[in-house]
Amino acid sequence: MKKVLLSCAIALSLSTAFAQKGLHIGATVTPGTSWMFNKDDSDAGEEYNYVGTFGITGGFSTDYHFTDGVGVGFDILYSRHSQKFESYGIGFEKRNNYLKIPVLLHFNTSSESVGMFKGYIGPSFNILTNADVLDANGNSISIPGLSGLYEDGYKKMNINFVLAFGAGFNITDFLQASAMLRLEGSPFNSEEEDYFAANRAVTRNAFGGIEIGFKYVLRTGR
Repeated sequence: MKKVLLSCAIALSLSTAFAQKGLHIGATVTPGTSWMFNKDDSDAGEEYNYVGTFGITGGFSTDYHFTDGVGVGFDILYSRHSQKFESYGIGFEKRNNYLKIPVLLHFNTSSESVGMFKGYIGPSFNILTNADVLDANGNSISIPGLSGLYEDGYKKMNINFVLAFGAGFNITDFLQASAMLRLEGSPFNSEEEDYFAANRAVTRNAFGGIEIGFKYVLRTGR
């Protein structure tokens, strides 16, 4: 009987200690691969050979859990979004930087144990901060025939849709860590229509990587 009561007391204490309800504040970093998909570029053959490209997203993250398993929140992230090409054996890179503000629905399984399944989904509002074209040595290069700055060819605001899922861990009563697969994609054109060429195909941004995050939990109870 004493063992049963002791087990119940331990379970109750863990349930109280690890409850997720409340404000979560932390930071994330997501190294991964970024892409700028454009049919005209992919059909250009040797002129535009796509090359796998490293990208990174990171910054501040917060959410509020109304229950142990469901919450809403937003992030403020800096993202380097690039696409590398080889043109007849010469490498170059299109590099765009964004300030991203995802608005997300968070969900997770019970947090009563040390580990849990967790994820989130929602739109990300991406504000272009700058855009450039770089040679293989990382130096800016100009594009012949443009009527203005290179970054004028990209929309100042673009919307991605974000999905992430993976594992969360209670390190202490108040500190959580997570490792999740983060996927982003946009159905919208990131370029200004007809800026680079008349009737140019749409360019859609995509990103995928492993997000590592840490959050401090200010619990409000169950």
